[in-house]
Amino acid sequence: MVQLKTHGEALVRSCRVLLQADYSAGDGGPGVLSLRLEDQEAFDAVDGRLRLDPWSGDAYELFDWPAGNCFVLCGAQAVVALNVSTLAIASSVTMEYEEGETLDAPWFVEAHEHHALVIATERRVWRLDDRGAIRWMWSCATAEYERWILDPPEVADARVRISLGAERRGMSIELSIIDGLQASDSASRSGS
Repeated sequence: MVQLKTHGEALVRSCRVLLQADYSAGDGGPGVLSLRLEDQEAFDAVDGRLRLDPWSGDAYELFDWPAGNCFVLCGAQAVVALNVSTLAIASSVTMEYEEGETLDAPWFVEAHEHHALVIATERRVWRLDDRGAIRWMWSCATAEYERWILDPPEVADARVRISLGAERRGMSIELSIIDGLQASDSASRSGS
């Protein structure tokens, strides 16, 4: 995880690529982030723009996923996957009201054998493929009682294990990394 300042730069892709940012505040809506990606070996450059305020203060949280063809940029309104070659948006997840406010940054877990990246906040978990496309999303709101994600997800075999806090005790569930559906034998309570 790298912090990208609103008017700054970061070396990514094993220091081969320089990513520059220039942010302009919006008037009543999200500001505009102008990006420039410059290959430090070939000296090729590409420019991109997106509407996205900083995650916190004057910085975005940036996850450079070496196995994927995307960066994941965390802003106040959304978590966005950007194509490494074009800076085009590969996918975007809009943040819900107060989502991400209790985290320094979303959690990122790589699942190498599945060519996947699992991203989580305290409310939702989603999987990106190596192109940055969202394959599935799971939300804590799938139960009749309040619950929240406590820790980063764990990936083992073809399952994503999620530790949950709930008004009725803590519990964990397991989702299939393939389709995001809960495994029928996965719900377990802790503290019983």
